[in-house]
Amino acid sequence: MRNEMGIVFLISVLVLAFGFLFFSSGDFGITGEVVGLGNLRITGQVVLNDSEAEVFLGGKEIINVSREEVVQRVSEVEDIIEEMRDNNFSVVYVEDRFVEAERVFQQVEYAEMLKGRVEASEVQRSEARLALALIDWRNLDYSNVLIYLEDIGNRRDRAFEIFDGIGIVSKNVEKYDAFNMSEAYGFLDEARNAFYEDRYDDAEVFLDKARVSVDLKSSEASVLGGLKRGVTGFFQKYWVYVLLALVLLSVAGVIFYRNVQRYFLKRKIFRMKLESRILVGLMKKTQMSRFKENKISGLVYSIRMKKYEEKLAGIKRMLPVLERRMADSKW
Repeated sequence: MRNEMGIVFLISVLVLAFGFLFFSSGDFGITGEVVGLGNLRITGQVVLNDSEAEVFLGGKEIINVSREEVVQRVSEVEDIIEEMRDNNFSVVYVEDRFVEAERVFQQVEYAEMLKGRVEASEVQRSEARLALALIDWRNLDYSNVLIYLEDIGNRRDRAFEIFDGIGIVSKNVEKYDAFNMSEAYGFLDEARNAFYEDRYDDAEVFLDKARVSVDLKSSEASVLGGLKRGVTGFFQKYWVYVLLALVLLSVAGVIFYRNVQRYFLKRKIFRMKLESRILVGLMKKTQMSRFKENKISGLVYSIRMKKYEEKLAGIKRMLPVLERRMADSKW
């Protein structure tokens, strides 16, 4: 009876000890803890070694991506998100990317354990294997996290580029306020709405339309301004001839306006078709790098192809509109 009580007592102590270790282990099991990318740290007995990897990011090869570099970049990205929030920019996209970066970072930490680069108990490795059961963790490294973080930085740069562009075009529109700038104001309002709704592709399209409208009005302003300076005095002396000249100049002005409009439209169409061909070439090059040369990972391939396809789709939406305007401008 005494032996049975001893066995029961021993089993109870072991169960309590295991339970204490399990529930105090955090995300890593026994003694390791990961609390998101926003507050990265490793505690207990888990000590991570630097992991080195290669990744192609924006066409530039990044070598030797270590955990410390990712952690440093996380701090910078947090400042980027806060900077965007302080400027009243939408942070929906960047926050989603940051959450995704946290998820991938968690997976990489587990993968480091399974690769033997982390000192961890068997229980911790079992937890890591369970978490990565449906993931090809052998190809995971810290460069996968960096892709999402760099995307956030690029998003910030793009946001300020569009924001500054809206400000510049707005000043140009006000400069020619004496003319009918309703079209440019309309495009500008659409660009602002799209920008603050985190639709950057649409914002760039409307901003480009506003620029074209302002360019047309500035050309008109140059012509009419030059005519105005010399007409007043001359009209008083030669009003009959001036009247006749005005009729002729009016016809010439309309023709010139049409030609200027067609010139800008033609230049825009040419630029968009050229960009379309370049994008198709980049897509083919990316496919070759992925499937034939195996130089880039599937994640990098997906990000690049999505970016190229979105730009190509925007061009395909705009080209028919511009070509119709080009056709309508013919005499």
